[in-house]
Amino acid sequence: MISVLIISGIVLLISGCSLSSTPFQLLQPPAESQQQSNIRQEVLQQLPPHSKLVIPDNGPYGATAIFIKDILGDGNRQVIAFFANEADEFENGYIVLGEKSGKWERLDQVTVPSRGIDFFQLADLDGDGRKEIITGWKGGVRGRNELQIHSVNKEDKLELDGDMLYTKMLVTDLNGDNKPELFNLSWDSEKMVAEAALYEFQDHQLVKQTALDLNGSINGYAQVVTGKVNEERQGVVIVADMGAHSSFTSMLIEDQGQLKDVLNANPLNPEFFNAQTTLSEDVNGDGILEVDRMKEPPGTEDVPYSDMPFIHEWVQWTTEGKLQTIMDSFYDFEYNYRFDLPMRWTDQVTLSYENDKDSISFRPLSNPNVYLLEIKVVPVSDKSKEIEKWKRSGYQYVTLREGNDKWIFGIFPESLDKYPDAIKSLTISIMELVGGFKNTKY
Repeated sequence: MISVLIISGIVLLISGCSLSSTPFQLLQPPAESQQQSNIRQEVLQQLPPHSKLVIPDNGPYGATAIFIKDILGDGNRQVIAFFANEADEFENGYIVLGEKSGKWERLDQVTVPSRGIDFFQLADLDGDGRKEIITGWKGGVRGRNELQIHSVNKEDKLELDGDMLYTKMLVTDLNGDNKPELFNLSWDSEKMVAEAALYEFQDHQLVKQTALDLNGSINGYAQVVTGKVNEERQGVVIVADMGAHSSFTSMLIEDQGQLKDVLNANPLNPEFFNAQTTLSEDVNGDGILEVDRMKEPPGTEDVPYSDMPFIHEWVQWTTEGKLQTIMDSFYDFEYNYRFDLPMRWTDQVTLSYENDKDSISFRPLSNPNVYLLEIKVVPVSDKSKEIEKWKRSGYQYVTLREGNDKWIFGIFPESLDKYPDAIKSLTISIMELVGGFKNTKY
């Protein structure tokens, strides 16, 4: 039992939270510096009448309405601040301030009829050392938004260099030439057609380089994200919603000047069709995006869908053009945790829900009557009773998380010494359990 108490302490340390910090304190944003506070006050004075600051929904810079950047590439700072007109719900825009002789002056302003600000990013699209201002405005035609690209001219005024409709927009570099490109995913929800297109910015104009037709008979897009899809290539992963809860995943790269779906995604292809919507991410921290593919645990062919403890198989597309499994995970979306299964369990261990899904058990496929591990969730008020029960039984347990009136713990219900070597080889240690248990944001 001493080892269990030590491991419980490790879990507390892994969380990284000071014991003196309250949940409310941990949610607070960092305090503004005096300089930031001064800039904010200057911005508020420069906003158009009846305006308030608003935060763009998407972009790489975090949740803020005021951005302090070197747009002109001359080492001086400029400020971009987004606003909404409180007197007109369909008017949004941004102002640009420049610092001159220690004072902030308003350089120019953009005002657009829209339902809000979907996207904002800065990028030097044409390689002239100055960053273009890329903004997406909500409320275009049939599920699409309007993209605008502005540049700052030599008179410090904004010029509109390009605009187009889009559904999802990304700044990426799929051909690896270190020159940013615009990836435009355009879906017409009424005509049920969709297109992925790649644009470059040439001579202050948007030029389409290549395009690929996608399935437009969908409900929408749960995820469109760019990043490394293997050690050599940048790509775009698209998760499209289908039916009531299902989804399918595409992975696009640029190959010999053309967009290509390396997964050959098709709603009728069960390999990348998931019964529930799943999102891709860099799950193992290697800098490469993995695709989440749901699969039924072995030996559960007769289990109904509503009771199926799906395994989430994380798949990576390799430089050889093959698919490689990185890890298997179990998700509990009600209690917000993920457990990464040991790789030696692949195709050797089955899963089943216990006690109205308040616990999940892991058992050898060769002998499902044997418990390797059980992860349980009980009310904190029942913690003492549970501890006494497992003490009397002589079984090991370890706390995985405690909070929100729930205690989550792992149990090793029996010794495996009496079983064959094939089963004993599946034994999981306390350290493996603790290391594989992750809190999730879902």
